[in-house]
Amino acid sequence: LRDSGYTGCIHSFEPNPAAFERLIINTARDPNWSAVQYGVGDTTSMLRLNVSEADVFSSFKTLSSYGQRSSNARVVETVEAKIVRLDNYLKDNPKLLGRPYLKIDTQGFEREVLEGLGEMFGKIVAIQVETSLIDSYVGETDWIESILYMRNRGFEVATMVCNSTIPGEAKVREFDIVY
Repeated sequence: LRDSGYTGCIHSFEPNPAAFERLIINTARDPNWSAVQYGVGDTTSMLRLNVSEADVFSSFKTLSSYGQRSSNARVVETVEAKIVRLDNYLKDNPKLLGRPYLKIDTQGFEREVLEGLGEMFGKIVAIQVETSLIDSYVGETDWIESILYMRNRGFEVATMVCNSTIPGEAKVREFDIVY
């Protein structure tokens, strides 16, 4: 966002302790960027986070047989993480409700994040969701179902950008979809 010229407020949620430590180093250099060591979901609770060799695969979900074949996806530890609902969090932090753009990259846990918006859904201007076309996690919401879920809440696809393909195959692994 900063490289694109955005200078406004950024608020990040990161449940992985190691990734959060790296995030804090970045936020320390930016007075308009804050972060909390929480995950986001459909309940306020504690959940086990599966931490993978490569942070990008860490998830509250279990890797599917396909996901297990991904390089560096092997789970190396599990940690307890605090989960908050976005609707409650936004009520407690109304300064974040200017013109919020929500970016979700939660490794198969996207639907739970969206469910946790509750009545705040209508306060969000746009939502960017990393969406898998090939399930890497057990219980991940199908990408077509995700698009219909968003449509039923008044959001249409504005753009889709391929962010991952399967090497050696003519297949898209995931899109970033902006609604």
